[in-house]
Amino acid sequence: MGYFPFFVDVENQNCLVVGGGVVALRKIEKLLPFNPKITVVSPKVHKEILSIENINIIKRKFDFNDLKGKSFVITATNDKALNKEIYNSCKENNIPVNTVDDKDNCSFIFPALARNKGVTVAISTSGKSPLYAKYLRKKIENLIQDSESIVDNLSKYRAKIKDEISLEENRKVAFEKLLDYSLNNENITDDLVDKIIKGLSV
Repeated sequence: MGYFPFFVDVENQNCLVVGGGVVALRKIEKLLPFNPKITVVSPKVHKEILSIENINIIKRKFDFNDLKGKSFVITATNDKALNKEIYNSCKENNIPVNTVDDKDNCSFIFPALARNKGVTVAISTSGKSPLYAKYLRKKIENLIQDSESIVDNLSKYRAKIKDEISLEENRKVAFEKLLDYSLNNENITDDLVDKIIKGLSV
């Protein structure tokens, strides 16, 4: 069974990380650019986690009351029995949970992410080969390294094209023309966009 690649807005959502070691650190580092509210619960916490600003750190053993009010949970401990118990509790309470390196006890998994400002590409092998996912990520990162200006061009005129071109098929053609100009590094101007719209308006 594959995993459907939802893109979820986690900004200001309450995330619980159970465990404070290197594995937990790697998951936290992936989340930080998306600005969730992270709480770490662990008797011992890695010094790099301690150095991260705006993270709530609770130095003690996990308590099931820690799950209250959490939007999603990451379990990164060496205690498989505890990880299983946390997974079961999250499942009963409809809380999405990721148990690191144990996809049988996950309701969601972390994809490999290729990011360049306005573009995020998620790659998943359904947990079968994280190494291959990382390989693909590096390839895609090279493809999207200049994507910011392209996204900006398409976004800048999106509303104008939707407002002034009534037929959906013609809108698609207009966006494709803008994309072609952007990919060829041609300057996108208001006059050029007006010309495209005039040729496609009905």
